[in-house]
Amino acid sequence: MRLPDFSSAPRADRTPALAVLGAALVLGLAAADAWLARTLETQAEAAVAALNADLATQRARTDRLSAAARRGADAPALGALAVPAARVLEHVASRLPGDVRLTDFHVVYRDAVRVRLTAEARTPEAWDRFLAALAASPHLRELRPDGERRDDGMRVALNLVWQEAER
Repeated sequence: MRLPDFSSAPRADRTPALAVLGAALVLGLAAADAWLARTLETQAEAAVAALNADLATQRARTDRLSAAARRGADAPALGALAVPAARVLEHVASRLPGDVRLTDFHVVYRDAVRVRLTAEARTPEAWDRFLAALAASPHLRELRPDGERRDDGMRVALNLVWQEAER
């Protein structure tokens, strides 16, 4: 082994510098992780608050409908909400001319029975006949066409509301 002489510089020990750098890196990662966790917590709290507000709205609606059912009030409105989707579909399908077909059909139960359908017609005249047949129905109201495409025939979306009582 050779002893250092006084004319040569001692070798620097880098171990403490690497330890400090590693500790700083770990501290930085911990701070970033804490910030991310706080952000996620805030987002989760906001989502829970929105769900609780929606739940309160739905509970209030359920309470109103239950109270109305107990009183016997609003019977036509409550009856309309109980109509099966198959009955609505059958009613709409019964009004289809031969050259019109349904390609999509959705029933959504909210404050009323709302229907969204998509139909294809071979000609504009066929679509007009279908629309006239729907408009003449005592159960369908608020017919609103929504988007129309004319290429090889017609493709039209239609929004409407089912009404149980006669007009």
